[in-house]
Amino acid sequence: MKYGVDAVFSGHDEMLERSLVPGEERLANGQSVPHEIHYYDVGMGGDGLRGSAEGFDNPHRKFLAHDDAPEVWEGRQLKSGGKHYGHLEVNVAPNAAGRWSVMLDFVQIFPLTNAAGEVTGWERRTYDDQVILQQR
Repeated sequence: MKYGVDAVFSGHDEMLERSLVPGEERLANGQSVPHEIHYYDVGMGGDGLRGSAEGFDNPHRKFLAHDDAPEVWEGRQLKSGGKHYGHLEVNVAPNAAGRWSVMLDFVQIFPLTNAAGEVTGWERRTYDDQVILQQR
Protein backbone atom coordinates (compact mmCIF):
# COMPACT_ATOMS: atom_id res chain seq x y z
CA MET A 1 0.00 0.00 0.00
CA LYS A 2 1.41 3.33 -1.06
CA TYR A 3 0.48 6.98 -0.76
CA GLY A 4 -1.85 6.59 2.25
CA VAL A 5 -4.95 5.75 0.20
CA ASP A 6 -7.93 5.32 2.53
CA ALA A 7 -10.76 4.52 0.11
CA VAL A 8 -11.23 3.22 -3.44
CA PHE A 9 -14.51 3.77 -5.32
CA SER A 10 -15.78 1.65 -8.19
CA GLY A 11 -19.20 0.82 -9.51
CA HIS A 12 -19.66 -1.70 -12.27
CA ASP A 13 -22.01 -4.24 -10.76
CA GLU A 14 -25.55 -4.38 -9.41
CA MET A 15 -24.15 -4.75 -5.92
CA LEU A 16 -23.68 -2.34 -3.04
CA GLU A 17 -20.71 -3.55 -1.07
CA ARG A 18 -17.93 -2.26 1.19
CA SER A 19 -14.80 -4.22 1.98
CA LEU A 20 -11.97 -3.38 4.36
CA VAL A 21 -8.55 -4.72 3.36
CA PRO A 22 -5.75 -4.62 5.94
CA GLY A 23 -2.10 -4.28 5.04
CA GLU A 24 0.90 -2.07 5.54
CA GLU A 25 1.55 1.40 4.17
CA ARG A 26 5.07 2.14 3.04
CA LEU A 27 6.16 5.57 4.18
CA ALA A 28 8.56 7.84 2.29
CA ASN A 29 11.28 7.07 4.86
CA GLY A 30 11.05 3.35 4.07
CA GLN A 31 9.20 2.37 7.23
CA SER A 32 5.93 0.47 7.19
CA VAL A 33 2.88 1.07 9.37
CA PRO A 34 -0.41 -0.86 9.61
CA HIS A 35 -3.04 0.56 7.26
CA GLU A 36 -6.49 -0.36 5.94
CA ILE A 37 -8.22 0.57 2.68
CA HIS A 38 -12.01 0.70 2.28
CA TYR A 39 -13.15 -0.61 -1.12
CA TYR A 40 -16.60 0.50 -2.30
CA ASP A 41 -18.55 -1.22 -5.09
CA VAL A 42 -21.26 1.37 -5.66
CA GLY A 43 -23.44 -0.40 -8.21
CA MET A 44 -26.73 1.19 -7.24
CA GLY A 45 -28.24 1.32 -10.72
CA GLY A 46 -29.75 -2.15 -10.53
CA ASP A 47 -32.61 -1.78 -8.09
CA GLY A 48 -33.17 -5.19 -6.50
CA LEU A 49 -31.12 -7.08 -9.08
CA ARG A 50 -28.98 -10.05 -8.14
CA GLY A 51 -26.84 -10.27 -5.05
CA SER A 52 -23.40 -11.79 -4.68
CA ALA A 53 -22.57 -14.92 -6.68
CA GLU A 54 -23.21 -18.17 -4.87
CA GLY A 55 -20.00 -19.79 -3.68
CA PHE A 56 -18.07 -16.51 -3.88
CA ASP A 57 -16.62 -15.50 -0.54
CA ASN A 58 -15.11 -12.09 0.06
CA PRO A 59 -13.26 -12.41 3.37
CA HIS A 60 -12.87 -8.61 3.54
CA ARG A 61 -16.58 -7.75 3.16
CA LYS A 62 -17.97 -5.48 5.85
CA PHE A 63 -21.32 -4.56 4.26
CA LEU A 64 -23.46 -5.97 1.45
CA ALA A 65 -26.93 -4.45 0.99
CA HIS A 66 -28.46 -7.75 -0.17
CA ASP A 67 -27.40 -9.46 3.07
CA ASP A 68 -27.18 -6.65 5.64
CA ALA A 69 -30.35 -4.74 4.68
CA PRO A 70 -32.90 -7.35 3.57
CA GLU A 71 -36.29 -6.16 2.37
CA VAL A 72 -39.01 -6.11 5.02
CA TRP A 73 -42.58 -6.46 3.75
CA GLU A 74 -46.01 -6.24 5.40
CA GLY A 75 -48.23 -7.97 2.90
CA ARG A 76 -47.59 -6.18 -0.41
CA GLN A 77 -46.14 -3.06 1.24
CA LEU A 78 -42.37 -2.59 1.35
CA LYS A 79 -41.47 -1.17 4.77
CA SER A 80 -37.65 -1.09 4.77
CA GLY A 81 -34.47 -2.63 3.46
CA GLY A 82 -33.38 -3.77 0.05
CA LYS A 83 -31.09 -2.23 -2.52
CA HIS A 84 -32.58 0.69 -4.37
CA TYR A 85 -31.29 3.35 -6.72
CA GLY A 86 -28.93 5.74 -5.00
CA HIS A 87 -25.34 6.83 -4.59
CA LEU A 88 -22.36 7.03 -2.24
CA GLU A 89 -22.39 10.36 -0.45
CA VAL A 90 -18.94 11.74 0.39
CA ASN A 91 -18.82 14.73 2.75
CA VAL A 92 -15.43 16.32 3.47
CA ALA A 93 -15.07 18.92 6.21
CA PRO A 94 -12.54 20.14 8.77
CA ASN A 95 -12.85 18.52 12.19
CA ALA A 96 -12.35 20.16 15.60
CA ALA A 97 -8.57 19.73 15.31
CA GLY A 98 -8.52 21.57 11.96
CA ARG A 99 -7.75 18.42 10.00
CA TRP A 100 -10.00 16.88 7.36
CA SER A 101 -12.68 14.38 8.15
CA VAL A 102 -14.63 12.41 5.53
CA MET A 103 -18.08 10.88 6.11
CA LEU A 104 -19.07 8.15 3.64
CA ASP A 105 -22.73 7.09 3.48
CA PHE A 106 -24.58 4.79 1.09
CA VAL A 107 -27.77 6.68 0.19
CA GLN A 108 -30.83 5.08 -1.37
CA ILE A 109 -33.98 6.52 -2.90
CA PHE A 110 -36.48 4.31 -1.10
CA PRO A 111 -39.82 3.63 -2.83
CA LEU A 112 -42.75 4.39 -0.54
CA THR A 113 -45.62 2.00 -1.19
CA ASN A 114 -49.20 1.67 -0.05
CA ALA A 115 -50.92 -1.51 1.20
CA ALA A 116 -51.59 -2.56 -2.41
CA GLY A 117 -47.87 -2.37 -3.24
CA GLU A 118 -48.23 0.74 -5.44
CA VAL A 119 -45.45 3.31 -5.33
CA THR A 120 -46.77 6.51 -3.77
CA GLY A 121 -43.54 8.47 -3.43
CA TRP A 122 -39.85 8.38 -2.66
CA GLU A 123 -37.75 8.97 0.43
CA ARG A 124 -34.03 9.54 0.94
CA ARG A 125 -32.63 6.92 3.33
CA THR A 126 -29.15 5.83 4.34
CA TYR A 127 -27.91 2.35 5.12
CA ASP A 128 -26.49 1.57 8.55
CA ASP A 129 -22.87 1.55 7.34
CA GLN A 130 -21.41 5.02 7.80
CA VAL A 131 -17.62 5.23 7.64
CA ILE A 132 -15.69 8.23 8.95
CA LEU A 133 -12.09 8.73 7.85
CA GLN A 134 -9.80 11.16 9.65
CA GLN A 135 -6.62 12.83 8.49
CA ARG A 136 -3.69 11.29 10.31
